[in-house]
Amino acid sequence: MKAGEVESAFKVRYKQLFEMGLFITGLYQEEQRDESSGGLSIGITHSLDSDDEIIPEHCHMSVMHPFLFDNRQIPEYFMGVKVQNVIQASTIPPEIQEMVYDSAGFEDWQTPEQYDRYVRDNMIGIRSALKQPDLSYDDALDAICFGNYEKFKNEYEEMKLRRLLSG
Repeated sequence: MKAGEVESAFKVRYKQLFEMGLFITGLYQEEQRDESSGGLSIGITHSLDSDDEIIPEHCHMSVMHPFLFDNRQIPEYFMGVKVQNVIQASTIPPEIQEMVYDSAGFEDWQTPEQYDRYVRDNMIGIRSALKQPDLSYDDALDAICFGNYEKFKNEYEEMKLRRLLSG
């Protein structure tokens, strides 16, 4: 399978997401490890051209979109390729980017509490931007918070705990 085939099929299958501002920033493949040399290549990827053959389980497609976007519609995998979901930094509202300090004195931003407050304060605008007039509070949190607010909140709490234990 070629990289361009995956991108083209994604564009056809998820046409409505592109209409909402999503775009593909690239398809990337992990460098193959040379097992005989014992070398590591964790996290090292290279960009693929549309005619490059791919190994889906060693690739990811990076997609980008505005902050106000229904992340629940972005698949985790497409045709065996992991889909990396990225928010355009320039579209993140100041309320989410504002630096806050937790009880241990650590700086933080993009906290669950900031997302929660943002949704409470901007529900009408979120419904309008997502074109979902009946969107519930919980669904709005899921939509703008990586598709699953509870998962995000749990991962955030685990990160805070690891930071406290290592500090």
